[in-house]
Amino acid sequence: MAGVMAGPIVVGILRERHPDHIVLSNGTEIFLLDGVSADHIAIGRSFTAHCTVQDGKTLANAIQLNPDWLLDALASVTFSA
Repeated sequence: MAGVMAGPIVVGILRERHPDHIVLSNGTEIFLLDGVSADHIAIGRSFTAHCTVQDGKTLANAIQLNPDWLLDALASVTFSA
């Protein structure tokens, strides 16, 4: 298929979520292929997207959460003044 590049993996932090695309903290837009959803990713969470590039557009084939061990650990600790 002309204009298609397979294989890029994008790691980023979710800044915005829209029905047809997501935006990373650095402003990069990734469009969601049919059947791919980012609903399970909270704003500010780190994720990995397995993508293809077609006609200059980055298209997500699959999205998964990255473990944010440090952030999770800090969130579970209560600091007393």
